[in-house]
Amino acid sequence: MLRCLFGAGLAGVCLLSAGCGPTAGVEVMVQPHLAFDPISPHAYGDAPLAVNATSLSPAPIAYSLVSGPGTLSGKTVTLTSAGTVVLSATQPATATYAGATAQISFDVARAGNALLFMPIGPHTYGDRSFVLVATSTSASTGPITYQVMAGPGVVSGNRLTLQGAGTIVVRATQAADPNYVAATVDTSVSVAKAASVFDFAFVPTHTFGDAPFAVNAASDSSGAVTYALVSGPASVSGNIVTLTGAGRVTLSASQASDANYLAGTATAAFSVARAPNSVTFDAIPAHAFGDAPFTVSATSSSRSSSPVTYQLVSGPATLAGQTVTLTGAGSVVLSASQAIDTNYAAATAETTLPIARATNSLILSPIPDQVFSNPPPTVTLAATSSTSSTSVITYAVVSGPGTVSGSVLTISGAGQMTVRATQASDANYRAATAQTSFQVTNANHLLTFDGIASHTFGDPPFTVTASSGATTPIVYSVVSGPATISGRVVTLTGAGSVVLRADQAADANYSAQTAQSSFAVAKGSATLAFVPVTGVIDGDPPFAVSATSKSTGAVTYSLVSGPATLSGDRVTVTGAGTVTLAARQASDANYAVSTAQTTFTVAAPNTSATGLIEHVVVIFQENVSFDHYFATYPNATNPAGEPLFTALPNTPAVDGLSPRLLTRNPNAANIRNGAGAINPFRLDPANAATADQDHNYQAEQMAFNGGAMDLFPLSVGAADGPALATNGPAATTGLTMGYFDGNTVTGLWNYAQHFALSDHFFATNFGPSTPGAINLVSGQTNGVVNDGNAQGGMLPDGYGGSSIIGDPDPFNDICSNVGAGVVHMIGRNIGDLMNSAGISWGFFTDGFDPTLVNPNGTTGCRRSHHSTITGRTTADYIPHHQPFQYYASTANPTHARPVSTSLIGKAGDGGTAHQYDLHDFFDALAAGNFPTVSYLKAPAYQDGHAGYSDPLDEQAFIVSVLNTIQKTPQWSKTVVLIAYDDSDGWYDHEFKIVNGSAGAGDAFTSKGFCADGTTALPGVASATLHAQGRCGYGPRLPFLVVSPWAKPNYVDSNVLDQTSIMRFIEDTFLNGQRVGQGSFDTIAAPINPLLDLRRSTPQNMHTVLLDPVTGVVTSVN
Repeated sequence: MLRCLFGAGLAGVCLLSAGCGPTAGVEVMVQPHLAFDPISPHAYGDAPLAVNATSLSPAPIAYSLVSGPGTLSGKTVTLTSAGTVVLSATQPATATYAGATAQISFDVARAGNALLFMPIGPHTYGDRSFVLVATSTSASTGPITYQVMAGPGVVSGNRLTLQGAGTIVVRATQAADPNYVAATVDTSVSVAKAASVFDFAFVPTHTFGDAPFAVNAASDSSGAVTYALVSGPASVSGNIVTLTGAGRVTLSASQASDANYLAGTATAAFSVARAPNSVTFDAIPAHAFGDAPFTVSATSSSRSSSPVTYQLVSGPATLAGQTVTLTGAGSVVLSASQAIDTNYAAATAETTLPIARATNSLILSPIPDQVFSNPPPTVTLAATSSTSSTSVITYAVVSGPGTVSGSVLTISGAGQMTVRATQASDANYRAATAQTSFQVTNANHLLTFDGIASHTFGDPPFTVTASSGATTPIVYSVVSGPATISGRVVTLTGAGSVVLRADQAADANYSAQTAQSSFAVAKGSATLAFVPVTGVIDGDPPFAVSATSKSTGAVTYSLVSGPATLSGDRVTVTGAGTVTLAARQASDANYAVSTAQTTFTVAAPNTSATGLIEHVVVIFQENVSFDHYFATYPNATNPAGEPLFTALPNTPAVDGLSPRLLTRNPNAANIRNGAGAINPFRLDPANAATADQDHNYQAEQMAFNGGAMDLFPLSVGAADGPALATNGPAATTGLTMGYFDGNTVTGLWNYAQHFALSDHFFATNFGPSTPGAINLVSGQTNGVVNDGNAQGGMLPDGYGGSSIIGDPDPFNDICSNVGAGVVHMIGRNIGDLMNSAGISWGFFTDGFDPTLVNPNGTTGCRRSHHSTITGRTTADYIPHHQPFQYYASTANPTHARPVSTSLIGKAGDGGTAHQYDLHDFFDALAAGNFPTVSYLKAPAYQDGHAGYSDPLDEQAFIVSVLNTIQKTPQWSKTVVLIAYDDSDGWYDHEFKIVNGSAGAGDAFTSKGFCADGTTALPGVASATLHAQGRCGYGPRLPFLVVSPWAKPNYVDSNVLDQTSIMRFIEDTFLNGQRVGQGSFDTIAAPINPLLDLRRSTPQNMHTVLLDPVTGVVTSVN
């Protein structure tokens, strides 16, 4: 058959269809020209529109929506959003017209949009910040943002904070969304000046004569303040008040307005008391009866205008004005008075004048020398007085051979005679005496010393002799020089020249005689000897030596030979060996130069804890940075009502927060921290319960900010909730900047006082609890295997393995949360080494015993405690805090119980694999079974982890443990280490050793490299050269060594990390064997500098017991 199609203006075209034959007919078909009527542009929100298509064919037209934001009902299109709409029209064939299809598309634009500001009333500078509200006239979902276009204000989010008076122009902007265009609207806020709070109410009372003083009116305004005198005896210059008298003074202060405050005026009044006054008698010389009249005067201490008046109070005198006339001897009392005047108080003074008796003198007539004879001669004595004294004159023999009767002297022998005349005092005249001497001679004789040889100081006492012809005894004495004499025996007291004297009294035939003799005493020999020096060990601090003798000469010291230096008397040993010292003592008055030598041995120090330490206890706590607990050590604030901490003398400082870091911290200066951009601030015991900070592997590295240490609030900060936030900083991400001091973490500060503290102990890697716990026991976070749902806690190491960077639970532990992710670790840990060496050890975790029932009735994996400080009830056992459970060789997945207390920690203890409950440690300790190595994990509410624990609950645990251990017989051979698993994200400023990366994983520079270009640590497999997920060191953490072997009150700054604890155990008990397989223990620094291991006995052997609640010291023994 032929089918012919006709279109407008076209001749028919016939097509030969298959099956045509001679009898086929001809079918003529016409093209209908189906087409849509034009559609004008539209916008979202327009009313439904009708569409139409036209055609030559009468066949019905069917419409459909091909694509685009709309719906079609018949010919009516309803727009559902902005975009491009495509429509289709379809018409079937008829007998005449062929079937046809047509399409049309049109754009639907975004709808219009407008913003309206909610009305903002007038404000005054000082008003609180308030919320801006702008609403859209459309249903746009675009976010609305606010900004200050002009004026004294700042917007944070939708809150406007006023920064001054004036007009603030604020703009609200709504971004476009898929269906609505963007919109902007401005509004103005009028901010009036605030009334100035002007404080000028109080000026203290003053006294006339006070020095000029300043007054100050306090105000929030910066306007200039001027001061003026309203009334009263004063003058004002600037703000300096000068008092001109006594009375009532009123001042005024006026403050001009400034940009933000109105002008203000205030007055203040105060009283000026009269100035104190005193009257003082001018000095009055001593007087005696008979002196001429004299004048007295008194001086006022003030400028009082009142005259000074005088009065006789008592005594033998008369007073006329200021003139005193004496009428006898005795005591004269005078007074001086000055009445008050306008500016000065009254004053009175008294003075007492002792009036001595008048001087009297006697003249005793001289007596010529006499010769003794028989009968005895007599002399009449005569004396006369210079005054009218009424007393009788008497006579007496002062010395010599004679007697007096009345005024007659009778001489009874030869010798020197002295007689005295005496007139006693009367009421007005003093007593008087007069003497005269004369010689009564006799025959003479010769007295001489026998010869005295020279001597040396130190000689024994010796006898001297003098001889004469007289029969009277000879008396010996020392005239001068270093000697004493008793009878005839001389004792030498020093070197020099000695002069002796011999005296012989006259006898019947000879007069008295005297003789002298001298001899030399040479200097003696002093025996100089060293005080023995013993027990010196290389490394001892400098010490003083001493050499002594009887001499007072200066001793100087010198080094003869040996490993030492000498400065003055202080010896500094420089090595082991034999040291010889010399001493020289200079001569003194009595001894010649002397020398001496001494020799002592300097022993080589012991450097290993092996054989000295038998027990190591590791108290492994949670989530504290060094600055969070020790930022201001050893300086505590000590407010009233909090536990008192006072540092011991000579306590060393730590690398804590300097004044600059406390007041101008880079985190406060970095605006990227937003509202959390604050300086470090003190948290007191009332703030002990805080929110947990972000301490993930990436977040901690971001906080370091390449070593700037200034993004802690942004990267790891978490604010306290309303129940905990007691101050502004705690309610922001700036909470990460909070720190405690010795009034909260009192116990740890007291342990640092008496034992050793490290201020450079770091987390081995970045990240939360599990990496820290794994590093404690293996030093290797590579080699983790995902046993289900743990992808988020792992990081591919770049070699087909993974490193652990999160907190998945250990695989197969009956208390693990499989849904949250479980893993196991390959490789070795230190437990494997201790097992091979047969060392007793255990990891003791509270809540591990599933058979125990807690006081609150909880048991199994749900054992728990409630903290009254945090207000939370927390499970005691947290599986990802138990590192040995991750290793098949040391895991106790079913929490099997020990066979017996005596086997705890030992190889035969059933299936425990050395993993126990905390009570098992104390049970074993009480039974005398103290494991060689013990790891202690507190119940969660006491482990220090912010969010569910706190420093006060933690303190109770640590103190209780240490009080118990210190009371054991094994204390002298025990070292207790207090360490932490991670920083919790709390701020710490130290960045000396960190090799941190700067973003997700370690891929910030290239695979396996940390941000500073150093390579990451190797993995478990030998081919894993630089395993990703091992960048470190991480944040700095507290670390204390409590032991009789710890250096007392000592701070060590050597760089340590969590695997330094492994190394100490390996060096002490395993002959230095290492875990290997990329473990950090091969490069970790030793903790030995915190210990004094030089001698075979501990040098810090005492106990320090604390109160578990307050942390204060209760006894030191």
